[in-house]
Amino acid sequence: MNLLTIERAVSLYVFMQMVVFKNWTSALQRSGLPVRRQQSYTITIRWYLGYLASRREAASVTSAREFMQMAVASKQPHGWLEECWKDALRWFFSNAPIRKEAGQARSLMGVEAGPSNVNHNDASPQGEGIRKRRDAASPLSWAQAEERMVAAMRREGKSYRTEQTYGHWVHRFRRFVSARRAALAGKPGESVQAFLDALATQDRVSVATQRQALNAVVYFFRAGLQRELGEIGEFRRGRVAKREREVLAQSEVSCLFDHLPEKWQLLAKLQYGAGLRKEELLTLRVKDIHFEERRILVRQGKGDKDRYVALPEVLVAPLQAHLKRVRRLHQQDRDSQAPGVYLPNALDRKYPCAGQEWRWFWAFPAAHASTDPRSGVERRHHQHGASYQRALKEAAELAGITKRVTTHVLRHSFATHCLERGTDLRSLQDVLGHASLETTQVYLHLVRKPGRTLPTPLAACVSSDLLER
Repeated sequence: MNLLTIERAVSLYVFMQMVVFKNWTSALQRSGLPVRRQQSYTITIRWYLGYLASRREAASVTSAREFMQMAVASKQPHGWLEECWKDALRWFFSNAPIRKEAGQARSLMGVEAGPSNVNHNDASPQGEGIRKRRDAASPLSWAQAEERMVAAMRREGKSYRTEQTYGHWVHRFRRFVSARRAALAGKPGESVQAFLDALATQDRVSVATQRQALNAVVYFFRAGLQRELGEIGEFRRGRVAKREREVLAQSEVSCLFDHLPEKWQLLAKLQYGAGLRKEELLTLRVKDIHFEERRILVRQGKGDKDRYVALPEVLVAPLQAHLKRVRRLHQQDRDSQAPGVYLPNALDRKYPCAGQEWRWFWAFPAAHASTDPRSGVERRHHQHGASYQRALKEAAELAGITKRVTTHVLRHSFATHCLERGTDLRSLQDVLGHASLETTQVYLHLVRKPGRTLPTPLAACVSSDLLER
C-alpha cells in the first residue's frame, strides 16, 4: 500500500463503525510512545470524549471530523497544534477495538473479509490462523508503525535520545506528507525526496541535520512500516558551513566557576577537568569513580565505548564530600522503599536488586523522583542536562562572558588548554574518546601559540599619527 494512502485506508476501515474504547488510557500507556506525546494525546482524547458526552453521540470518524471543525473554529490553533490533535484522534481510532460493519469496510478496501462471528481471541489453531490473516490484511496505521519503530530501537539497544530524535523527524515527515498529499501522490521515494529538498531549501538545515532526518525516515520505513523505501533519487543537499569551535580562556573558565551556584560547581569543574561529554558526566555511577587510582571509568560513551579519564587531584576531596551527602539521599530512598535507579541493557532483569545498591547509584542524582519515559516507573534519575546548561548560561551572563557558553564548550576548552600545555594528540584522542585522530586535530587550530599571529600594520600608522600631533 502506498505511504500516502495509509491514513485514507485507516479512515475507511473505521468510517462506518461506532467505536467503544473504554481502556484507551491503559492502551496508551503500553504504546511505547514518549511520555510527553502520551500526555498530549490524553488531553485531546478527553476533550473529544467530553464533546461526545455533551452531544450524546458515540465515537466515530464522522463525529471526530465535526469535533476538529469545532476545535479549529473556536481555538484557531497553529498548524502544528492542529496536527497534534489529529495525531491523537488517529491513534484513538487506529487502536480502538472493531465494533460493527467491519466486514463491509474491509471489502471496500479490497481485503478479504473473514466470518463476522469469529472470536479473534480464540487460542485454537483455527483462531490463530484467522488472527494471523486478519493482522496481515489490516492496513498499518501510522501510530502502529511508530510503535513498531520504537520497539525495534529498544530491541537494538538504541538510546532514548535516539528514540526522541527519530520520533521528531518521523512526525515532521508525516506533517509534510499530509500537507502536500495531492502534490506528492506517487512512489514513497518521491515524498522523501521532496521532504529532503524542503529541508535544504526552505528550512536551510545543515548537511548533518538533513542526514539525520534521512536516517530517521529510512529507519521508519524499514522497522516501522517493514518495507523498503526504494530509490529516493537526487535531492538538494543542506548547507555546508565550517564553524570554529568556541573556546574559553583559562581566566574566563575560572570566572565562570566563581559565578556558578555551589550546586553546579562540582559538575562544571569535573567536566572541564576530565574533558567529559555532558551525558557522560551526568550518568556517572558511584562505582565508576576510582579514588585510589585517581581515574574515572566512562561507560557507554559515544559509539557505546568505555574509556578511562583522569580524576583531577584538586577534585578528590570535594567529590568525596559530595558522595557522602549523596549517600544520605540513597539511604532515604531505601528507607522509603523507592524503586532502584535505572540500569542499562538487561541488567535489571539479570540482577533485579542491583538498582537499589549504593554502587549503582547516580553520582549526581536529581533532587526528586520522576517517571521513567520507557518503563513508566517513578524513580530517581540523574540531574537533568537542561538544568545544568541553564545554570552555565546564567553564570556566563553574570560573569560578563560574551562568548556562547554551553556544556560542550568546557570540553572544547579542556582539549585546547591540554594542547597548549604540551599534551600529544594521541593521548588527547584517548582521553576525549574520539574514534579518529582527525577529529582531535581540529583543536590544533584553536591553540594560541606565540609568534603565530599575523602582524598588523595598524600599530605603525597609529604611532606615526600620534607623533605628528
